[in-house]
Amino acid sequence: MAHTQYPFLVKHEFMQWAESWKAHKDSLPQALRWKGFFVNMVFAIAFLMTKARMNGPVRSQAFYNVATTKYLPFLTTWANPVVKAQAYLILALYALHMPSTENIIALSSWTIRYCVMAQLHLAETEPAPVSRDAQIQIQVRRRVFWCAYTLDRAVCSSYDFPCCVPDHHITVANFANVDDDELFVVASSLAPGSQMVGSSGVTNVSSALHIFAGRKIESEIQEVTLGKDFVPHSEESFRWRSTVLDKLKEWDRLSKASSDLSQKGYVSLPWLSMIYHYNLVTLYRPTTRAIVRGIAGDWSVQACSQALLLFRKFQMAREIAQPWLGLLTQFQIGVTLLYCFWATPPQLWRDSYRSADVPDAVRACSSTLAIFAERWTEAECLRDVFETLAREIPLGESWPRPKRMTPAGVATVESSLPHTTQVVVHRPVLRMIREMATEDFPVDDRPVMQEMDLDDDNPPPSSAIPALAPGDDDGGGMGLQWAEHSFPGPDHNWNDMPAFLNDDFMSSYEPFHYKDI
Repeated sequence: MAHTQYPFLVKHEFMQWAESWKAHKDSLPQALRWKGFFVNMVFAIAFLMTKARMNGPVRSQAFYNVATTKYLPFLTTWANPVVKAQAYLILALYALHMPSTENIIALSSWTIRYCVMAQLHLAETEPAPVSRDAQIQIQVRRRVFWCAYTLDRAVCSSYDFPCCVPDHHITVANFANVDDDELFVVASSLAPGSQMVGSSGVTNVSSALHIFAGRKIESEIQEVTLGKDFVPHSEESFRWRSTVLDKLKEWDRLSKASSDLSQKGYVSLPWLSMIYHYNLVTLYRPTTRAIVRGIAGDWSVQACSQALLLFRKFQMAREIAQPWLGLLTQFQIGVTLLYCFWATPPQLWRDSYRSADVPDAVRACSSTLAIFAERWTEAECLRDVFETLAREIPLGESWPRPKRMTPAGVATVESSLPHTTQVVVHRPVLRMIREMATEDFPVDDRPVMQEMDLDDDNPPPSSAIPALAPGDDDGGGMGLQWAEHSFPGPDHNWNDMPAFLNDDFMSSYEPFHYKDI
């Protein structure tokens, strides 16, 4: 599962390391003993992500301890820069499944910055493609950098941080869509000086390439929304959102065209759909109670509901591990959904607010957070805060809408807030929590809010936020009612669509610059 998301280790290369270390681990020269680090770290991550009941966390910790105490010193002393970057990536990947915000932020940031220090982000520093080995080296360098890039964007988005390396500083091309097992053959067939061209079919790196394209859009959202000149409720921001929305729709369309329906977990079509909805939440996340009453609230309610239901479906099917970022993003999305209902008086609710899927999504989020809290005590504060808010925020028009949260609810939130702040970090979400806990429920003040619907000419159509149709294989019978378009069913003819997106999508992708409006 980890390799399909972050293919920074090439299969044949890692197998050579493992066989060499296994056969000669007691007699390997010091300059090669770092191979044991990767072997033990792969086992550590495998036991973290296993679904079998085999005491995985304990075994994982044992392999991790051996890797970091016995072999990591040899790696930092003897390995070349690309191998060191791979080591930082695998440490970061391990941290993603542990309850440590500080380690995740530090390792992801250090990894991408080390890649920049090693100049892996520059096309001009690549070796000349004069031989098979040079071609493979180029592909490994590119894989390492773009995996570090993808990890950095995922972490920065989860914590609402600026990205470590701006996109306009990156000149290296993307890695080719070539399966690990075919890399040697393809590299050997190339004439000296020619560039490797990826396959148009599905390979073991296809999903990673497509996820990278989504992170590219996510990176633009972070760069613009965190800019000091960004005004969330201006006409310029609404035009920019419309531009990014078109890119997200195209990415989602390519997800359906390029996905292998037999895949599960992190590379499946529903998982890609969840990334799409999460990006919609990030794009339209309400930053003030005024904005939430307009189209931003409509988009947010729909996208939040879909993302929460999808994640719970994966969790129930045990198709994914328990990533710490998954906990954080589900909590953030759940809080955003409740904030939309808190900040919007029932008189201003749109159809999305009345969907039967909203209470289902809130229950799904509660279950998700409860499961995470059973594994990690560090997650208990998030569970308690969300459960309290969910009890206090009315989701139905017929429910009594109080003036403020109850004193008991406020006390629970305030007592959990210091630890929640350390875990979540995400400032907009923490602001929403403080508003809901300390301020009155907003009332209908429609004349003041009319200017907030500047982009009502581009409302969230049902086709823009695909729902999971009841009975479809990918839907699991969730029956999301606020969208008409559904995932293709089992009888859909996938031959009418291209097998996989090619480099045209990313080569034609131009980031939108807010200052150019």
